[in-house]
Amino acid sequence: MRALFIVAKRYNGHELFLSLKVLDSLGVEFTTATHDDIAMVDEISGKGFLADYVVQECDPEKCSDQYDALVIVSGNLKDTMRFWTCESTRNLVKRFHAKGKVVAAICCSVPALRDIVSGKKVSFFPLSKSKDILRTSGAIFCPGSRAVDGNIVTAENQMVTQEWAEDIVKVMRGEIVVLDLPVTFEPGGRARNDGFRRFIKHRDKVLGEVQNEIP
Repeated sequence: MRALFIVAKRYNGHELFLSLKVLDSLGVEFTTATHDDIAMVDEISGKGFLADYVVQECDPEKCSDQYDALVIVSGNLKDTMRFWTCESTRNLVKRFHAKGKVVAAICCSVPALRDIVSGKKVSFFPLSKSKDILRTSGAIFCPGSRAVDGNIVTAENQMVTQEWAEDIVKVMRGEIVVLDLPVTFEPGGRARNDGFRRFIKHRDKVLGEVQNEIP
């Protein structure tokens, strides 16, 4: 199985490297693409990373034949918002979906799926602009932190990256995805979920490990 990742120029390192690690550990090969040129940089650490391809050069027909999933990873908001209107990205999304391939997005990148979410459940980071786009597109807003509807796999934020990546592989394999109770937040941003608290505690360690493992 193979997945094509579309990545923000100033990418979210946690989303990118952890999802790549999960897919790799489950036997999925991956290729990365970004806008304009292949240079990218972690929006927090400044760590550089070179993509394999430029999005504008990815042929939707060929890519949807060669890959089993299209995965969109967010990052800097301005860069991520390019996905929402980028003709090249939207054409890839539509072609993958038309062929029944998995199409996945996380956090602020979910509006990039605007052309395929009519009548579909989605989870996304609740920016007002994102809500407007997805509502206009006919999406059904899921109260949980993750959503799977057919071949569409979405997640609200980076804190569920591992589960989102595992969902992607399960859908690629044709397995049933059982969604856990949503992660919710108390005033002040504290998570009610104990497992989520443990994840936050070890977040820096996890991020450091996966960045060292991916060249």
